[in-house]
Amino acid sequence: MLKYFILSILLLGTIFANTITTTLQWPDKAYFNFASNEVVSYDEYLASNPTQDPSEIFDIALEPWDEPAWCANRIDMGNVALSSLTIPPTSGYSDDILGFADCGYVEEGHTYWIKTRDGNMAYAKVKVTEAVHIGVDDTYGNINKIGLLHNSDLVLT
Repeated sequence: MLKYFILSILLLGTIFANTITTTLQWPDKAYFNFASNEVVSYDEYLASNPTQDPSEIFDIALEPWDEPAWCANRIDMGNVALSSLTIPPTSGYSDDILGFADCGYVEEGHTYWIKTRDGNMAYAKVKVTEAVHIGVDDTYGNINKIGLLHNSDLVLT
């Protein structure tokens, strides 16, 4: 019995070893890049890039809408386990269909494939663990928080 317990602990450790939780919240943690696991604030980005659209650089750019929303080149796979996503689709992503960075509301509990912006046909898979509207700020507008569970390793095709 102890042998099976130890084996299950080792197996779970292997499965979750490269899983990361990232919390994004407008405006302090507004932009995210999977390749570097970098989170950047709205103010920090605006100070260094006043004219370039952040959704063209970052894999996820939060939007200060009335509900949690993001700009990401994504496919919503529905409310499925993160582990069920194994091979990313190579087409059908929001930017592929529309031809521009598309923004939309985030669904808590849903899992998404995201085609990253690094140009190497790399994909990330994320599970939205939290999507809440916190309130309104006089300076920054709607404050939203999105929690993500994702793998630290990108899927390359």
